[in-house]
Parts: sequence; structure tokens; C-alpha cells
Amino acid sequence: MREDAVDSQKGLETILKLFVGDEQVAALLVCRRRRHTYIVLLRVGARDYNGLSQEDRETEFYRYRETERRMNERRKFLAERCSEEGLDRPGNDSLHRPNAWEFLVNREHHLIWCNVFKAASTSWMYNFNLLAGYSPQFLKASKAVPVSLARQKYPRPTADELARYLNDSVSFLIVRHPFERLLSAYRDKLEHSLPHTFHSKLGSHIVSHYRLKSTKSGGKHGPRYPLFEEFVRWLLCEWKAGNELDMHWTPIVNFCTPCQVRFNVIVKFETLHVSICIHLCVIYLPDRKPIQFLC
Repeated sequence: MREDAVDSQKGLETILKLFVGDEQVAALLVCRRRRHTYIVLLRVGARDYNGLSQEDRETEFYRYRETERRMNERRKFLAERCSEEGLDRPGNDSLHRPNAWEFLVNREHHLIWCNVFKAASTSWMYNFNLLAGYSPQFLKASKAVPVSLARQKYPRPTADELARYLNDSVSFLIVRHPFERLLSAYRDKLEHSLPHTFHSKLGSHIVSHYRLKSTKSGGKHGPRYPLFEEFVRWLLCEWKAGNELDMHWTPIVNFCTPCQVRFNVIVKFETLHVSICIHLCVIYLPDRKPIQFLC
């Protein structure tokens, strides 16, 4: 095995440990043939793996094929909706051209990710920082914002660069129900905002302009942070006015422009724990030999 493939294996094993429970071990068989990536997920105990029968291996392969079928359905569904809305055509506005600015491209592993905030973004930013070469110890001790660390290793690509990288990479997107994502962003950034921060000041602005005089919950004047209903009314006004929205609640269609960029893998946040290991370690191996990753 080539040295760079060995280094890749170590990095991927580190990440896999974040997602696999103590009771079972996930073994990934990854190979690349004719620009198609095949992944076999084996959910077996470490002691049982070496004795796994060919029949069981084939069963796991068929499970992967079923997962790939779901991926095809999601890609097809997305393409149909994009076509219905006319968002699949190129144009000059932000919805009709790739928003390459928000993509992270790992050229070593041929992996491309669009970071949707509040959709496993914290854990995946950590993963991409690991793949970039940062150690877990450094990331734990660092006071720098994770996305800032990532951008030191992953420069923002241009639209032309992104189009070129997509030709030999696996691109993936983690999506979340828009209402669940919006509620999560509200709770994290406004309900639990720290004093004197940007989102704390934003919350005060929303309260002063959108709180009804009849509000009595949480005390005489209501809580210091905006109620969810107040936040939604403010957000709708911002959207109707055409103002730029905060990245934590910008719609995915604007942020990652999935109608303009073809994603190989579309993972749902709600079932992330089921499918993450299948799609986590897609890697282009220079020697194109099957490599088994165990953790």
C-alpha cells in the first residue's frame, strides 16, 4: 500500500471512531473502478469480521446497493423539483449559478462538502479539519473558530474550480427539515445567545421591533430574547425586503445551490446515524486497490 494511502486510512479511522458505537465495529471496503466508487459496509463485531462468510459479505453489499438506490431517488427528486421551479437553468442571479464560495474541497481525498449550518455542521467541520491535518488535541485546545481553521486549509473555490473538482470527486450534502433547522438555529443563536454577542444584539433588536405589548410570558415584558413567533415574523420581513440572511437560517437552495451543483450523496440529518458510515469514507485511492478500514 502506498504511504499516502496509509496516511489516509489513519485519518479516516480517526473520524470513523466518532460515529461508531462501542458495541459494534463498522468495516468499510472501498474501491474505485472506472470513476465509480463502491463501498461495502459491514456491521459486525471485530472478532467476527475475519470469519464473515461470503454470503454475509454479499448481503452487506446488497444493503449498500439499496442505499445507493435511495441516493438515486433523492437525486432524481431534487432534479425534478429544480426543473419545475426553473432553478436548473444557468443565469446571473444567485439562484441560477453555483455558490462555490461556501464549498469545502479536499483535493487529497477527492471529497467536496457544502456546509449547511445546523445540519451536522459542527461535527463535519471537525471532520474536515481532521482530514486537513489538524490533530484532535490541537482542535480541542484551539480557541479559533473551526470554520476559520478550515478556510486556512481549504481556500474558497471559484465556480470554475468547483466545476473542475466535481469531475473527479465525491460531493455530498447533509440536509435537514427546514422547520427543524430553523428552530434549532433559533434556540442556539437567539434563545441561548451569550450577552453582548452579535446574535444577542440581534435578539434585542427583534424584541424592540416585533414584541407585542400584550406579551406577558416570562415576566411583565417577556423574556430578554425574542419568542420564536417574533423571530419568524422578523425573518419573513427580512426575506420579503430582499435582505441578506444569516448563514444559520439561509435556505439550503440559496446557500448550497443544489439545483446548480450535482451532489453524489444527499444525506438526511434525521437519519444521519444510519447512513453516515456508508458515505463517510469515500476516498480516491491512487493505486485503486480495495482497502479495508477498521475502527
